[in-house]
Amino acid sequence: MKVRAVAAAAILVLGGGSLLYVHHRDELRPLPVFATVPTTVPATDVRRSGRARICQVHFALPEPFDGRGIDGHLWVGPDPDGGVALWLPGMNASPCRARLTHLSVARATAFADAVERSQPVPAGTYNCPADDGAAVDVYLTYAGQDRAEVIEVPLGGCGWIGAPGRDDREAWDVWDALRPMPKGFALGS
Repeated sequence: MKVRAVAAAAILVLGGGSLLYVHHRDELRPLPVFATVPTTVPATDVRRSGRARICQVHFALPEPFDGRGIDGHLWVGPDPDGGVALWLPGMNASPCRARLTHLSVARATAFADAVERSQPVPAGTYNCPADDGAAVDVYLTYAGQDRAEVIEVPLGGCGWIGAPGRDDREAWDVWDALRPMPKGFALGS
């Protein structure tokens, strides 16, 4: 009888430890990076430097990015109810204009799914094409959540998606989910 009581106590203790471990892991799951959704298009202007023409975007996030996670994993929640894409021109863009577009539920969901399917960038040395800074910052919105989940999508260079403090991920499916580019938005040359 004592052996059964000891065995039952051991199972209870080990089982409880497993439950605590699972609970602990849930607390450490990756969280998205949050920011306030932009409501206006940032101002742009052209600066001349000698013979060069440089497009400048005057843009600062309405509130600092925040978010905590483990291992820098890039993450967004499933089932957004929409979103906003802020298209930022590169320094060689002509015309030098930013754009703000709204994402339907279907496009926002396709984008979130593509982010979740994206693969980590393999370790190695890369020779990336020129990058003039053109990018799309995507803000996914969710019912009952006052801030948006943010992903940065470069439109040049190696084009790996990311968020501040997070690992870069491959962007192939993510670009497809954002198409088409808004009319009047120009990539640099």
